[in-house]
Amino acid sequence: MFSSCTKPLTKKGSFFISRSSCLTFTSYSTRGSLTNFAHNDFNGSVIARLSSCQSEKCENDESNVKSKGYEIKDIDEENLIMLYIKYIADKFEKVSQENANSEPSQITKLFSCQTTPEISSQDFITRLVMILNETYDDSPSITGTGIRCLVIASIYIDRVLEFNHDLLLHPESIHWLLLASFISAIKFTEEATPDVQFLASMGGVDNHQVLVGERRFCKCIGFRFWINDYQYESRLKEIQLGIQNIIEFNSGCEELTTY
Repeated sequence: MFSSCTKPLTKKGSFFISRSSCLTFTSYSTRGSLTNFAHNDFNGSVIARLSSCQSEKCENDESNVKSKGYEIKDIDEENLIMLYIKYIADKFEKVSQENANSEPSQITKLFSCQTTPEISSQDFITRLVMILNETYDDSPSITGTGIRCLVIASIYIDRVLEFNHDLLLHPESIHWLLLASFISAIKFTEEATPDVQFLASMGGVDNHQVLVGERRFCKCIGFRFWINDYQYESRLKEIQLGIQNIIEFNSGCEELTTY
């Protein structure tokens, strides 16, 4: 198992290193829980308004689904990054919650925590994306390393679930599957491959657990990491359509004039 906590990071050269190590592997999953990562969600007012709007008067109210003409191009880049993250996080979190009452299989326990991590999957993805953006790119960008790895990681998770029918997205396993898929995406796509210490720091784990978790993920996906242009573009279009639907759905509730 894994035990977990999120550690402070300091930048050294072009990579991050951690000041301490506090996530340990036992036989199957993660002991403890990831501490909440208080991320800066940029100008997160769009996310806040979308969430409050959807949970209050807009839920199941078809009269409010009228589009005010807002499109993805009308959203500034930083908030658009958060919408990409929100869409993927919501997609996987929904499946995870549906499986919450299911008894994890042995293969699911390979990626499970002994207790459900405190950090949400959206906050955890935000952490990974922001660290990659700051490490590889000059500034956050929707075409930058963080979002590119997010798109690829989402394909990898779908792929590993397809190849292993007993493997479940579960509240206790979703964080390790996310981390392992991001690590695989980084190594498969980036010319400058970070060292194990950086990867451990990024996920709030120790070096040994990164190696074990990565090895397990590679075996479960059968080392099938190649993604062609069509597969990548299809996933990108799926995400963009999902974001556009969110914008249109919520623009009937509240003006999205400031971000």
